[in-house]
This record gives sequence, structure tokens and C-alpha cells, in this order.
Amino acid sequence: MFIIIHPNFRNGGAERSALNQKPNLILTYGPLVDQIMIANYPNVIDLRTRLSVILQLLKLYFQRFSLEVHTNQLSACYFWVFRILPGVQVVHWQRLSLMGELFLTRNLIKRLFVKIVFVSAPFVAIVRVPSVELVNDYRWYKNKIQISWNKILDCEWEFLENLRYVRKRKDIVIISRLAPEKKLLATLELLDTITNVRLSLTVVGCVIDNSKYKNLDIDCFELINEKTSLLSLIAEHRFGVLFSYAEGFGNVLIELIAAGTWPIINQIQWGPTEIINTYKVGTILDWSWESSEKDILKGMGELNKTLKSNYDISDEVRRAVYNRHRVI
Repeated sequence: MFIIIHPNFRNGGAERSALNQKPNLILTYGPLVDQIMIANYPNVIDLRTRLSVILQLLKLYFQRFSLEVHTNQLSACYFWVFRILPGVQVVHWQRLSLMGELFLTRNLIKRLFVKIVFVSAPFVAIVRVPSVELVNDYRWYKNKIQISWNKILDCEWEFLENLRYVRKRKDIVIISRLAPEKKLLATLELLDTITNVRLSLTVVGCVIDNSKYKNLDIDCFELINEKTSLLSLIAEHRFGVLFSYAEGFGNVLIELIAAGTWPIINQIQWGPTEIINTYKVGTILDWSWESSEKDILKGMGELNKTLKSNYDISDEVRRAVYNRHRVI
């Protein structure tokens, strides 16, 4: 039986990747579980607490004496202990960089714990990562870490081909949620400050108060479950922006390229930069959130020039992205 454990299941890229693996069950718990989101997926079960997840796993184990348990977040490391049971395989998917994990943990002792758990994971479980460069975050057993591309394009190639005819009636799309490492509100403030023209912008993933942005006309969509609807919406935009503090991969960049929308990112380890360098598509601005405010504004100087340009993503590149990341 194939089970994925994902604490605080929400509308994010790691969650979408988990769903696309088509497990028998996804077990979640914690105060931040998105109840509206999980109501759409009968195989996602909210067990509320870590103890309830342990009891459920034991129940399922003694029914079958065979389980394949995947942890989809580092905070689910407690369940690696199940590997001591015969017939249980434990796989850990590390979808966020070490820098991102540490950013989300402010307490010094917890940060030390996170770092120890992160680098020791290959000793305990089968570790899979979605980007080549993310392997560099590990100190030991790098040769045992498996690279497995996120399968996120659940559609036919003919559908993507037809997206080239969609009229690009808006400027920018941002697919994000209000998580600290995503820097969504900071991104909107930055765009509002730096732009010298009024921009039409769509946010997918949450609803925000758009009244305070004087240079941005913002539409919001809290949730778009159906992949073809999401890609059709993306295709209506000339550019897609991803200005995260940290990512492990960046599913949104694959969706942007597949839909024919030009991606613009800041300096993000690891996956986003790797994607753009691999496919030679997109613009990488010369700043990160660790840069000074002066350097961020200077690095954003390239944005206005980029927004005035017209870019085309070839079907050859889009097909390569589709072949690597389609849901099979």
C-alpha cells in the first residue's frame, strides 16, 4: 500500500506533486491543513495529530505487513522510524532547499535539529529530490540521492500546442500562496514600486487586498484545481513572476513554459535557476532576498526593459518540458 505523509496539506507545489503520484492515501495533520483544498480529494485524510497518523500507519501495517511510506516534508521525519518494521519501505521527498528549511525555522535549537535531520536523511530513508542542484545541499551519501522530476502536467500535448493561439491580454501572472518563503506580498510591493507603467496582474493561489497597490490592477483566484483551466489562464499572460526566498524546484516555472508564458525570477536556489538554464528560456534578475534594499532595486532595473520586450517560447522547448514533467 502506497501512503504519502504530508503535514499541513495546502495548495502548494509539493502537495500537487504528491497528488500526481496517485497514492492510495495521503495522510495529513496540523493546524494549517486547508480543509477546502482537501475536500476535493477523497484520498487525502486529515488525522489532526501526529499520534493519530502513527496509529493509522500501525493499523494499516498489521492488515498487510507491507507499506510504502513517503514523507513529503522534512517535518514528517518522525515517521522514518517505521523503516525498522519488516516489509516497510520509507522514501523521503525533499522538495525545499536547506536554505528554505532554515528560513522557516526561527528557533536556534530547532534550526540545528532541522540541519541535522536534513543532512542525515540519506542514512535513514531513500531520498528523492526534484532538481539536480538540490543534491549539493547534502554533505554525505550524495551518490545515493535519487533525482526524480516532478510530474505536474496532467494534460495532452495537443492541448498545449493550441495554447499558442491564446491572446495574451494581461501582463503578469503570479502563482503563489501566503507562505513566508514565497514572499508574495513583498513581490507585489516591489512590482508596484519599480514599474513605470500600470500593470495588469493575476494572482492564483490566494486572495489578497489589492487596494493598496497604485500601479497594479490585480485579479485573484484562490484555487484552480483543474490543470487545463490553470494553463489556459496562464497562457493569457505575457510574463510569469516568481520571486521566492527559496525553492526546491518551482513547479510554476514548468507550467509557465508549457503554457508559453515567459518566466522572470530572482536569484533562487536551486530549482528555478536550474530550470531556466536547462531550457534557455526566461529572465533571471540579479538579486536575491538576502541582498540589500539598494541592490534589490538596482537588480530590478532590468524588469522594466524585460516587460517592454516580446518573447516567444518555441514548441520544441515546450515539448521537452512536457515530456519530462507530464503525469503518466
